[in-house]
Amino acid sequence: MFKSALLEEIDFISHAFLNAMESEGVYDRLPLLRLEQVHGHKVFPCPDTLPSFRPEADGAVTSSSGIYLSLRTADCVPILFASCRDKVIGVAHAGWKGAISGIVENTLAAMTSLGARREDIFAAIGPCIMPDSYEVKEDFYYACITKDSSSGAYFPADKKHFDLPGYVADKIRQAGVSKVNFCGIDTFKDNTFNSYRREKDNPGRNISYITIK
Repeated sequence: MFKSALLEEIDFISHAFLNAMESEGVYDRLPLLRLEQVHGHKVFPCPDTLPSFRPEADGAVTSSSGIYLSLRTADCVPILFASCRDKVIGVAHAGWKGAISGIVENTLAAMTSLGARREDIFAAIGPCIMPDSYEVKEDFYYACITKDSSSGAYFPADKKHFDLPGYVADKIRQAGVSKVNFCGIDTFKDNTFNSYRREKDNPGRNISYITIK
């Protein structure tokens, strides 16, 4: 289990980035909001009770206590957000498609609609695939820069690797959140975490969650 030192500063929340073993059966142990993640940019505003369905969204926000917002990832970037002053939290699942199409910006906008101020929001980036492990083809590079020309800065000169967590972290900062923490764990190299690239045939998922106590 990994916990962000940044989010640990906020005493009214609880959070965790779980590894493969810890993620097994977690939906039976905790009342987690489970999203139908589609690599998009939609954000679900969770009310004070869990819905009876799985919302199709890659982000969620709430200001209600006792609601466990959660994500399922296996190389994509899990982001947990919390306001250090206002009791507002959020989560965002950021693969390259979601990151480029605005999941970070939309999640932060949904948090501000609940009363959070961007200067008070902390962001924690959990275990995900790191640039050295994220080898891509040339058509991937052109797909990225076609959608967002600034993404070209996150490829090396040979255009064969992509710095997804670096891109996501800068998206967060550009959206007005300066306090960003990244754990630096590479899901591809660390066998305690599930990795889509490493386990292509039957990859599991790593669960991340955050709640207001």
